[in-house]
Amino acid sequence: MSPVPRRRYIIEFRADDIEKANAKVALMRQLGIETDDEYGVVPIDATLTHFVTRGQASAGALASVEQKLGARVFSEGLVGPA
Repeated sequence: MSPVPRRRYIIEFRADDIEKANAKVALMRQLGIETDDEYGVVPIDATLTHFVTRGQASAGALASVEQKLGARVFSEGLVGPA
């Protein structure tokens, strides 16, 4: 039986600085997000208050991150064999 492809997500969130952004990513992991360490935490604006990371998770974990951390989640695509 072939492995089931998993969906990968981009998670956008706000933080005051890179240390707080890394702390939020640690919280995401506790909430069930499997973050991509190679992708890391990426600042997406000049003031460094908006960040993204990439990960895989269940719908419940994604909902928790949206609700508890105020993050926005965007589907990036399937990972694995089609």
